[in-house]
Amino acid sequence: MSFNPEVWASVANAAIFISLIIFPWAVEKRKKITGIIGFGGLFALLAFDFAVGYKSDDFGLAADLMMLTAVKGIFFLFTSMLVERVVRIYVTTLHNNKKPESAQDKAAKEKFEREMKAMKDRNEKFLNS
Repeated sequence: MSFNPEVWASVANAAIFISLIIFPWAVEKRKKITGIIGFGGLFALLAFDFAVGYKSDDFGLAADLMMLTAVKGIFFLFTSMLVERVVRIYVTTLHNNKKPESAQDKAAKEKFEREMKAMKDRNEKFLNS
């Protein structure tokens, strides 16, 4: 495959914005990696947009390109954060409203109570001896 700058620029652009979308969903080490790719790439795109305007002596163009890039980055990041929060709230309420299985199944609850009572009796005998 030959080196085509337009294709690779599009791939880099997509990777940067996808990293911004993934950032709120990532955890620990992956969050650092997606943050570096996303935010570092966004700053690189802003610098590239400024360089395009500077090279053509059109700072209005540079401002427009930079504004478009910044708005796209902010839009993707905050939309993803909003969706992540909604999903998190939904899963949390679903988890909190769910009854424990031991409370639903009376036989399991009775077995659990017997085992806990036996364990408590053994501990009392062990500690009192």
